[in-house]
Amino acid sequence: MQAPWFPIVLIRGFAASKSDIEGAVDQAFLGFEQGSTKTRQDSNGAIRPFFFESVVVRLMKDHGYDPSYRSNLPGYETDERVDWRSIWLHRYYDLASSTYDGERLPLEDYALDLRRQILKIRDKVCGADAAARRAFKVHLVAHSQGGLVARSYLQKICRQEPYVGDPALDLRSGSLVASLFTYGTPHNGIEFLGQNVPDLGPISVLQTRNFNRKVIRGYLGLGDGPKGQPKEARDLDGALEVDRTFCIIGTNWKDFDQPSKHLTGELSDGLVMCSNAYTVDDSGPQRRHSPRAYIARAHGGPLGMVNSEEGYQNLRRFLFGDWRVDVDVRLDAIRAPDNVVTRLKDKQTANTNYVLDVIATVRGQQVRLHERRNETASGVRFPAAYTKTADNRLIDFIAPEIGPDGQPKGQKDYDPQRTAASLYLMSPLSAETGQGNAMEFALQLSLENPVFEIDRRFWLDEHIQGVSAVNELLHFRIEPATGAVLVRHGGQGQGVATPVDAVTDPGMQAAREGFNGVVRFGPADNASLPSGGARGRVFLKVYRRKVLD
Repeated sequence: MQAPWFPIVLIRGFAASKSDIEGAVDQAFLGFEQGSTKTRQDSNGAIRPFFFESVVVRLMKDHGYDPSYRSNLPGYETDERVDWRSIWLHRYYDLASSTYDGERLPLEDYALDLRRQILKIRDKVCGADAAARRAFKVHLVAHSQGGLVARSYLQKICRQEPYVGDPALDLRSGSLVASLFTYGTPHNGIEFLGQNVPDLGPISVLQTRNFNRKVIRGYLGLGDGPKGQPKEARDLDGALEVDRTFCIIGTNWKDFDQPSKHLTGELSDGLVMCSNAYTVDDSGPQRRHSPRAYIARAHGGPLGMVNSEEGYQNLRRFLFGDWRVDVDVRLDAIRAPDNVVTRLKDKQTANTNYVLDVIATVRGQQVRLHERRNETASGVRFPAAYTKTADNRLIDFIAPEIGPDGQPKGQKDYDPQRTAASLYLMSPLSAETGQGNAMEFALQLSLENPVFEIDRRFWLDEHIQGVSAVNELLHFRIEPATGAVLVRHGGQGQGVATPVDAVTDPGMQAAREGFNGVVRFGPADNASLPSGGARGRVFLKVYRRKVLD
């Protein structure tokens, strides 16, 4: 069996109370079998149901995976072989249920048990076939705390004593992990009312201490960085390439059906803050960010990210997609609205935040794979200030460009690790639509005119909500043999993609095919900017990605 069709291990999230644990144990597929129903209006105005059948069912139907349920716990002792395209469950809460009269275990124990399970899966899939055993790996797909269990396995169990010295764990063969996909995992802990949850030690009956950053660093085996400072809890620390990870970040905090949403509010999925839901790697000379997607879904419940089409479409494309698109957007200049300039006194400064909406969709899907919007507090922020002078009516960016994670984006050359969107595409899906191997996606960019702050007061006298400085809809058709074709459906600017035959970026392998593209929007120069107008560039890197082997 060739990559990337490896067995998939599903890892559920946190269960707080004893009754929550019992409920988790009673779920055959740990909640990954739960689907959802939404409604849409058809052309006649009638309301029609729109079903998502669950991650498990869709992996079966779309990609031929077998749940192999009889092999997840019972049946390990048999000689029955299981196909590579199989779905497995890491049921780490089972032994804490009343069925076994068990108690909660430290998170490292859940991670250690994950290693034992992966070895059992290898035996069931490969048997004694030496070549198959050398090629064997798994995909880890985890929700919430499950992602921390997976990281504890990768970052501590696979790399530190006494685990690496245990012959029963066969850690000489490596982690046996091809990729890690997380839904709403608190990679950098959980915060309520702006404070990280405390470590209550032995009295933390519900084990909420698992989300304290100091505790996380402990069960991940993270030490200090080169400057003696503790490494961030989100740091993969070289245990798995960032390109082999993908993080789903939810932005719909209002529809999470738990009280925690009142303690997180905006900038969260109702439990995990957006800024804590992704990983980085600081093990090299430059920080690298994992690819991620923002979706308008809650942490869990009927409108949760796991039982959503948006989450699933990102999952399947990350695991099996053969192309990747990285998108970066730069604002080169913004002209202050004339009414703001008139309002300002000499040398007085107006401050504001321009927030760029970036929405990505692909052909054949009714959902948005990536959605960063001002409305959900997940857009790309451009803090700006304008000081009135006699000859300057352009806003200068006096603060670095800031993402929704609060980290400075900078004005450096294009950096594929700091992107407004990362998309994965599958050419076989394009063939199924009758389009050969041509892949199509669209980017919607919208920069709403913000409210200006003058003398620390919001100035609303002439502000109209919803008026945009930028409104672009770009449609790309990727022909693997010839490059990209840009089709502009609407917007205020003009431009074409400029493909490059070879990609020379040091972060990519020379064998990957692809191109760099730049699309300019807005007027050609600053002198042509209208009142409140903006100009900038969309950077694209489109390349055939290395198979997750």
